[in-house]
Amino acid sequence: MEAERTPVPTVTYRLAAFLHIIRSSVPILAAGLTRSAALELACLFYLGLPFDSVWITDNRKVLAVEGRDRNYHRTGNPIVAPLMQKTLHRGHSEILVCRADFACSRSKCSLGSAVASPLLLRGEVIGSLVLARSAEYAIEAKDVALADCLTDLICSRIELSDLRRLRSIANGAESALLQGQMQPHFLFNVLNSISAACVCDPMLAREMIGRLSSLLRAAPRTGTSLVPLDTELQLVKDYVSIESMRFPERISLYLDITTEALSAHVPLFLLQPLVENSIKYGLCNPTVSIEVRCTVQNSYLEIQVLDDGPGMAQSHILLIHQEQYYGMGLGLTCTRRRLRLLFGRQAFLQISPQNPGIAVSIRIPIVESARARTMMYANGKI
Repeated sequence: MEAERTPVPTVTYRLAAFLHIIRSSVPILAAGLTRSAALELACLFYLGLPFDSVWITDNRKVLAVEGRDRNYHRTGNPIVAPLMQKTLHRGHSEILVCRADFACSRSKCSLGSAVASPLLLRGEVIGSLVLARSAEYAIEAKDVALADCLTDLICSRIELSDLRRLRSIANGAESALLQGQMQPHFLFNVLNSISAACVCDPMLAREMIGRLSSLLRAAPRTGTSLVPLDTELQLVKDYVSIESMRFPERISLYLDITTEALSAHVPLFLLQPLVENSIKYGLCNPTVSIEVRCTVQNSYLEIQVLDDGPGMAQSHILLIHQEQYYGMGLGLTCTRRRLRLLFGRQAFLQISPQNPGIAVSIRIPIVESARARTMMYANGKI
């Protein structure tokens, strides 16, 4: 059944339709020029433009047909019209002025004239756009200009999507590098604690080694970027239990986690370095108390890590916010940069001095999986 469309009575309507095409093409081409994307684009162009048929092809076959003769010219058919093949080979627009130019053997074919414009991506022809009318000799210079403009639009959207995917890959690689910087740092501190215990309490050291082995077995593989919050909290509890063996009755950990927050996904080793930072500098006092709060508000996961340690100088906090400080704030600086790489401007990390101690507040969008985050990148949402 042919799609219904509104007539195009005025220039104003045509401009509005064209602007709608520009806006709507972004999510359609998020994954490139796939068959499903071609079908959506053909329908979008047919409904908004004054043509009787719209075709989109790749280099060999028809990807999508919308409008008249859709039942005769099916998707998947090879490209037979010599002028359409010429468009693909030479990389410039061709006008099919009459029915003979279509080289169609079907007697019921009603296509009379068309313009075929190549899809040029980084200098290579990847397909074509064909705008057709039923009447012969009905293609004007403005139609050729429109077709060329639409193919430029399609290719620019594909290139934008490719750049977003590359940005996502690059950000993921940098995030993994930052994560890799923190994991050896974490292991070094734990092994240092075990080494100290070996001298004064070998039995305690043995128990700590057992806890560390359990922690490493439970930790996801390095390549995992997002894990359930519950998994990350278990890493935190295992780490605190190891440090509590070395410093008995000096470390207190309190968790205030809503049920809704537990199902959210967070970057691996998001909380552990923050808690480690609180323990490392909080133990200059006789005891240190750390509280982790996690809630969901307006589709965002909100996390707070609070301690009653000595706090941090305002100048150090400013440098961490600018991602320029790698002293006692290594974990905080890396965490802030990872969040920005993974979630863009939707992520938030703020350090606030308390009396006593500091509070680290984090806000990230609710993401159910790493695949969901990748799609957010592809669609330009982050």
